[in-house]
Amino acid sequence: MILSLGLFAVAGSLLLYFLISSHAAQEEAESYIDIQQTYSAVLEYDPPNPEKPLEQQDTEPSIQLPYIAADYTGLRELNEDTIGWIAIPDTPISYPVMQYTDNSKYLKRDSSGKKSSAGAVFMDAGNSLSPLDQNTILYAHNMGEGREDEMFAPLLLYKEKEYYVAHPYIQFDTHIELHGWWEVFAVLHLDLRDDGFNYLRQSFPDQEAFAAWLEKAKELSLYDTGAAVCETDSVLTLSTCDRSLYRGNGRFVLLAVHRGQL
Repeated sequence: MILSLGLFAVAGSLLLYFLISSHAAQEEAESYIDIQQTYSAVLEYDPPNPEKPLEQQDTEPSIQLPYIAADYTGLRELNEDTIGWIAIPDTPISYPVMQYTDNSKYLKRDSSGKKSSAGAVFMDAGNSLSPLDQNTILYAHNMGEGREDEMFAPLLLYKEKEYYVAHPYIQFDTHIELHGWWEVFAVLHLDLRDDGFNYLRQSFPDQEAFAAWLEKAKELSLYDTGAAVCETDSVLTLSTCDRSLYRGNGRFVLLAVHRGQL
């Protein structure tokens, strides 16, 4: 009888924890939906390129992708740590990007600064905002089972080349400059304990060192994307956890090359 009561109490506690956790997860997801609806708008195509002659402004781009226009004034009034926006067309990924003096703050705070298990998308504290470094690194959580649409969890779908083919472009802008589109050129599954490739390097002593780093990234890619990249390019790196390999030390990483307006 005592054992039965104990098991019942444990089961009740687990159910209560599950209900509380589910409610918190729903609130976190709704908070980001509210931010997206309040501070961003989807344009049908790329914004006009001010460098083009006026008579060419109505020409449709060769690749037609929805583009996120972010209200950076409003976002920075909400939280001055907001430095940009990232979006991948036709995926759930569309979030403000934060940067702070360390890389721990936005592991457990959302983009408005409130405590959140989902955290926020954030740029590495060591990265330069203007101009961008040779390699700009953005991090976000993979929340795991039941929350596959949140934060950077959808990146794991890039394990399949078919998904990459359907989603090759990433939009990343800052409040200082509209950088436009970045094309994924490497998809990596890495073990943090392996020092054979440092995907977190942000700058390089010369073009030869950067070229060697880019070549190593392409060699390690799960598949050949066919996207060209060279030592004069700028790279955007997206990093998230993948616990399916390397005993919890796995990182799933996308590397994308800057393309600007398509």
